[in-house]
Amino acid sequence: MRKDLIQLKQGEKAKIVGILGKNSLCKKLDALGIREGIEIIKLSTISSKGPVIVQVGNTQIALSYNIAKKIIVEN
Repeated sequence: MRKDLIQLKQGEKAKIVGILGKNSLCKKLDALGIREGIEIIKLSTISSKGPVIVQVGNTQIALSYNIAKKIIVEN
């Protein structure tokens, strides 16, 4: 089932299947190791529209709510 990163529950693992955004956003996320085909784990969400903390490999990354909303995952 496809959904955005915001909809994942804490501790849930999923595969990135798409990124909704301009080329500049895709390049920025790619530099962080976030790209299609990669497995990502949602570690936590801070408040209702706060940052989303994810793990990609051994790296933990905080993403803004708006960016996390644009990352489409499937588990």
